[in-house]
Amino acid sequence: MRRSQRVVALTRRLIEEPGRWWNLDDLATEFGAAKSSLSEDVALVREVLAAEGAGVVESRVGAGGGIRFLPLMTAGEATELANELCRRLTDPRRILAGGFLYLGDLVADPVLLERIGRLFATLFRDRGPEAVMTVEARGIPIALMTARALRVPLVMVRRSARLSEGPVVTMNYLSSSGARVETMTLAKKALEGVHRLLIVDDFMRNGGSARGLVDLAREFEVEPVGVGVLIETAEPAEKRLKEYVAVALIEQVDVDERRVRVRMSPRLPGCPPAAAAGTSRLA
Repeated sequence: MRRSQRVVALTRRLIEEPGRWWNLDDLATEFGAAKSSLSEDVALVREVLAAEGAGVVESRVGAGGGIRFLPLMTAGEATELANELCRRLTDPRRILAGGFLYLGDLVADPVLLERIGRLFATLFRDRGPEAVMTVEARGIPIALMTARALRVPLVMVRRSARLSEGPVVTMNYLSSSGARVETMTLAKKALEGVHRLLIVDDFMRNGGSARGLVDLAREFEVEPVGVGVLIETAEPAEKRLKEYVAVALIEQVDVDERRVRVRMSPRLPGCPPAAAAGTSRLA
């Protein structure tokens, strides 16, 4: 391969499989290049991806050495993502009977979901989650893209037990309205070998389901290292969960006026500068 070809091939491998360690000796053999030349290619790819705010390329020494790409989101991208989400939520055609909002298209948009997954991965990667957990059904695509960006497994909690999953642990929790008790179940084998867990959900009203996921994780003696929520509501102000991150905050849904008031959630963390990349990285 010519150098231009190697750079493209190397970048494709890093971006397609974020978090995977690639052995430099194996890559040098595959590309038919000297390891010193490949190291120069890696330096170029690292510099460009950092300058673009796409993420960082990490290296490790040892037998053969290795590199991996960790996708990140800059402060500007996070703000743009939150504003886009708020704009799409304000569409009055989303308003359903009873003051509910239709969210099906948002959690089915692969481009939006990739960005959300990268946002949550940026926010929580430093806490070392070994899996991402959510409850069916709308939280699944968000959690899946977050798990991909972190390169960890997805753990899916069911609303009811299934024979195909074997023995399960069942947890009761208050519904989003707080008016009834609901049930979630998780197979006993689902968290084997997992000690630190990130919880992701699509929507939070009173925090009942997120609280249930946290309590369920602790039943398995697994530490929840964070909770990420796509959308939260302003009311009720007191949630059953105190610590979480949200992207958008719905302040009001006026069915009569066909109006939705949404803004960026104040729980979306600030963005200190990342000196190495010359961009802002979420904290």
